[in-house]
Amino acid sequence: MDIKNYLTIQWSDNNESGCNCWGFVQYIYYIEKKIKLSNILVSSNDKEEVLRAFKDEKNYSKFDEVCKFKDLDVIVLLSNQNVCHCGIFIKPCFVLHNTIKGVFLTHIDMMKHNYSIVKGYRLK
Repeated sequence: MDIKNYLTIQWSDNNESGCNCWGFVQYIYYIEKKIKLSNILVSSNDKEEVLRAFKDEKNYSKFDEVCKFKDLDVIVLLSNQNVCHCGIFIKPCFVLHNTIKGVFLTHIDMMKHNYSIVKGYRLK
């Protein structure tokens, strides 16, 4: 995976000129794995609803929850304001994620300053 291919993707909440954090994950999975992930139709302001979607939605039954992360695992994060965010794990210890300020490759320990890592998910 060439991370440089993803650094110029713009943030957009309406998916017209870019994508939000889940759209970014969907895009990477489509380009890197030729897998089309469906939308998560829940509020990113409700952590429990987001986690329930990964657990209960049949669209996401192809994911297993993991504790030790590998390349391209989906990382779901919770901010101090209780808003969910997600990104892609890149070895050895980074998260590639899209925000209003742009795309970042952030060391996982630095993510812990603003987010607590809630769950990791890997395709079965």
